[in-house]
Amino acid sequence: MKLEHEEILDNDSWQSSTSDIAFLLVVFFILTAGAVAVKIIPLGLLPAGSDIVLNEAPVELVINNAGILSMDGKPVQFAELPELLDGQGFYRITVHDSRSYQEFIDLLGALKQAGIGQIDLVTEGAE
Repeated sequence: MKLEHEEILDNDSWQSSTSDIAFLLVVFFILTAGAVAVKIIPLGLLPAGSDIVLNEAPVELVINNAGILSMDGKPVQFAELPELLDGQGFYRITVHDSRSYQEFIDLLGALKQAGIGQIDLVTEGAE
């Protein structure tokens, strides 16, 4: 009888020590979880009540397959382009793939003279 009683005590003490260890591990992880640094990605959000318009349509600059430059559908000359551009907003350049690189470079030069640094570039294939 003594042996059975001692075995029961040993079994109970093993279970209680296991649950104590599990409890201590849970407490440890809860306490150390708060110490882990959380990286926050900064978002460039506009302040509330801002008057900035985000969905402004871009100004379309197109060099078609005949080499004619147009701004929002109206033909313009390369020389007068810096005067027409105000340097604000977004600009979308569409260049037909049959045109020379020099025409494209001339257009980029006119944009640079006008102080424009943000553009979208679109190419059109010969169809």
